[in-house]
Parts: sequence; structure tokens; C-alpha cells
Amino acid sequence: MKRQHVIWYVGLFSLAFVCDRLTKMWALYSLADQAITIGPFLTFELEWNKGVSFGLFSQLSSHTAYYALMTSIGLCCLFFMYLACSNYKKQINVLSEVLVLAGALSNVVDRFTYGAVIDFIQIHAGTWYWPTFNVADACIVVGIFGILLRELVLAEPDESLFG
Repeated sequence: MKRQHVIWYVGLFSLAFVCDRLTKMWALYSLADQAITIGPFLTFELEWNKGVSFGLFSQLSSHTAYYALMTSIGLCCLFFMYLACSNYKKQINVLSEVLVLAGALSNVVDRFTYGAVIDFIQIHAGTWYWPTFNVADACIVVGIFGILLRELVLAEPDESLFG
């Protein structure tokens, strides 16, 4: 692929990563004492997530569980880096992998800095609430969806990640 593609992917990674970092800093300072509700379906409220995206595994309390979670996240990041490099060499668009990596690495920065991830976006309807999330979580979900869409719908059978 051309050098412009690498620059574009680095730019996308940087944009996603910086956007997440800036929105988390805004949440950390603006939502420390109050929640902000925008309309009937959206609230910004600071929460600390010790689990993974959307609060999964947030009840882990032991140091062993925390280190196991961090190891698993690190291995997932390495897998997506490998996948991105491998697909890039095959001239496959790696936009989705870049989004997953940007989100995952930004959340890793939170874990090392604060011991938990800053979440603050709440979508709700009446008494139903989607788990609180952040921009990085959205990048991860969009990236995973893009990879699945590419692999399950758009890829030729002999080019599929899954065999």
C-alpha cells in the first residue's frame, strides 16, 4: 500500500486516541460533582470502571484478577496489532483494527494512571440504562463490528480470518 495509507491510519489512530483522552479529561473535571443530562435519553456522569467495555467484569476485586485482566487486554492488543500488520501487508483496509487499538490503548492508559477506566456516557430510556461507556469503548465496538462485517460478509471464503 502507499505511504499515504500509513499516514491516514496513524492520523485516524491519533484522532480517536486524542478524542478519547480529551473527552475523559473533560469528564474528570466537569462531572466530578454533578451529572449533566441532555434530553430524555442522554446523561454524562462520571463513573470508574475496573472491568472492560461497558462495565463487564467490573466486580473483580483481587490483585490476581486485575493482573489477569490486564494480561488478557495486553494479549488482545498484541493480537490486533498482528492482525492490522498482517492485513495491511495483504493490502486489506485496517480501519477497524486501528479503531480497536486506539480505544484499547487509551483505556489501558486509564488503567495504569487511575487503576480504572473513566466512563461517562449514559444512554437511557425511562428506567432502562445502557452500561456507561466512553469514546474508546465506542471505537472498540465499531472496530469489532467492522472486522466481523468484513470477515463474515465481504471477504471471499479463502481470505477469511476464520479459515
